[in-house]
Amino acid sequence: MTSEAGEPSGEDNVRVGGSKDSESLKRLRSDFQELSDKAQQLLTEKLFLENEFSQLKKRTSRLEEEINSIRTPPLVVGYVQDVVKEQAIVRSSNGTVFLVSINKRLDFSILKPGTRVALNQDTLSVVEVLSDSWDPLVSNAEIVETPKIEYSHIGGLDNQIRELREAIELPFENPAAFSNLGIEPPKGVLLTGPRELAKPCLQRP
Repeated sequence: MTSEAGEPSGEDNVRVGGSKDSESLKRLRSDFQELSDKAQQLLTEKLFLENEFSQLKKRTSRLEEEINSIRTPPLVVGYVQDVVKEQAIVRSSNGTVFLVSINKRLDFSILKPGTRVALNQDTLSVVEVLSDSWDPLVSNAEIVETPKIEYSHIGGLDNQIRELREAIELPFENPAAFSNLGIEPPKGVLLTGPRELAKPCLQRP
């Protein structure tokens, strides 16, 4: 309705004002939704970047360890000859004997004469206990399984079998014979000779 002077009535003013408020509210809701979507997208990107940063940090740590390992001077291999309190008498790989300190983190009970250890190149202190050395020549001569064969199965080696039994079996069967003669029994026998001469067959318990 309009007044007689042609001006909008109060009811029309309320309608116009309400329409403007409704459009503003819609615009605010639209802006809020847009900002929420952007915030969610930024949060997703943040989580992705944090995960990628964590992976890169781990990779950097591994690379730093490898670099430090490469830069670390090599260790000297030696053998313990004796342990004196918190020190050890060791023989280095070049044959020189040293009295050196022992790393506190090592178990002193496993440091015995003959133990193979790693020595710091600068101070020669014992920093690590190594496993026993492996010699391929000795390993090839070892018998993993006992041959299931009797001496009677071997021909042409009667003298060698007799000497072998006298050196290995007789000290156990008749030790008094060696004592009466004043002879110390041998501690072992080394079988030598070309291949294919029944040496493995002679290695019986």
